Amino acid sequence: MLSPHELWSLIQVVDFKACVQGVLSETVAIQGCQIDSRLLSAGDFFVAYCGEHVDGHSYISEARKKGALCALVTYFVEDSLPQIRVQDPTAVLQHLARTYRNNWPASRTVIAITGSVGKTSTKEFSAQVCSCIGITHKTKGNQNNLLGLCLTLLNTPSNCEYAVIELGINQPYEMATLADIVKPDIAVITQIAACHLEKLRSIQGVADQKSMLFRSLSPKGTAIIPSDAPCLSQLEDASSHCQQLYFSPTNQKKTDMHVDDIVLDGTSRASFTLWRKQEQAI
Repeated sequence: MLSPHELWSLIQVVDFKACVQGVLSETVAIQGCQIDSRLLSAGDFFVAYCGEHVDGHSYISEARKKGALCALVTYFVEDSLPQIRVQDPTAVLQHLARTYRNNWPASRTVIAITGSVGKTSTKEFSAQVCSCIGITHKTKGNQNNLLGLCLTLLNTPSNCEYAVIELGINQPYEMATLADIVKPDIAVITQIAACHLEKLRSIQGVADQKSMLFRSLSPKGTAIIPSDAPCLSQLEDASSHCQQLYFSPTNQKKTDMHVDDIVLDGTSRASFTLWRKQEQAI
């Protein structure tokens, strides 16, 4: 990643009305980004969020002791750790994450996963498969909102070959923002269901917002579509410009992949038969 001085320069370019307390290193590269001081490692930069119950500014000294190179703050704290003061840390992180993602090598495959159910488990399974063929980075836990996405991207190691990113939304146009930042090569929608209807209003609304992830794909991208999803036509329209692959546990007529003979053992581990184009794959 950037040096703290380059980080400061990048923040200045967008005129976040930032200012600095302390001296920012020009030679040492930042290794990652954290908002939880307990997760900091030497070489990270610390974002001191003011939450409902915890003020991250109280942990500036702890961040310094753990080897943080600098901190992003909304007010200065008396400490020797260099600090960059901004009004909106989330906006700054969003800008940094987008810039970092835009400079990723074309050889890195970015897989984005969303859906009304099964996002986290699908992300974990996908990351496990990818790790068998290359160095893989994934969303931690279910940190799938805007802040979680920014942290996931900013903590992606430089030697990563596959990035498996989970995205979650609960309001209109949120997916458009997330998708614009992550720019996936492969996009997966696990399923469409009646979730977050207080803001998305209907299953059609859910499908419309989730399908924005497909719309963000380039013509060389791949959309992985649940063929038994309600509002399937919306998903198909959104991905008509790129490759479309279908999956389903039940609908074998319109699917590129499906499974059957699912059996759980005594520890709830599943075994199954995987079919691809009506031929047994596993």
